[in-house]
Amino acid sequence: MSALDAAQSPENPFAVWTIFHGIHRWYFARGCPPTVRSDRGWVQGLRLSILLGVMGVVSGWLSTLIGRIPSPVLFTFPTLDSAPGMVSVSSFAMGATYGLLVLMPLSRWLGRPWMMAVASVPVSSATFVLAMWVALRHLQSETYDSLMVAGAVGGGVLAVWMIPSFRFRTGWLIALAALVGGGCG
Repeated sequence: MSALDAAQSPENPFAVWTIFHGIHRWYFARGCPPTVRSDRGWVQGLRLSILLGVMGVVSGWLSTLIGRIPSPVLFTFPTLDSAPGMVSVSSFAMGATYGLLVLMPLSRWLGRPWMMAVASVPVSSATFVLAMWVALRHLQSETYDSLMVAGAVGGGVLAVWMIPSFRFRTGWLIALAALVGGGCG
């Protein structure tokens, strides 16, 4: 086997382009995507992390483009400084982009029925608007960093939504998601 064949084989953990092969068949299908499955646990974890990371980055890029589109303001709220915070139609669309590109397929991979997977889109939109409200409401606060708190709120709410049932052993995932969200914020 040549070095090129070894690099293109699905068992090579660093052949990251192979995880997208046949995406149109498995993106919304139940169960683990076949391109990330492996006998070695660390390889499967690496592939799944890369796949979810790329999905998140693409979602972020599309959300940024959507956020630049002028849209009507739905409501305003007071902030600590003189400028009011505004929530527009594009704010909901930005959250829906993440829900559609990341949470909905992830819900299906976890085995959730279609109704719960589709419900991830409005939950993601509402969570984005809530996190944005937290960030804008306290933007000038000197006691804590509002973006970190907004990220922690967003991560925590989405973790509660995505965890199938709350048990003590899964409760740490909510705290971890809030911690990671706050760190990213």
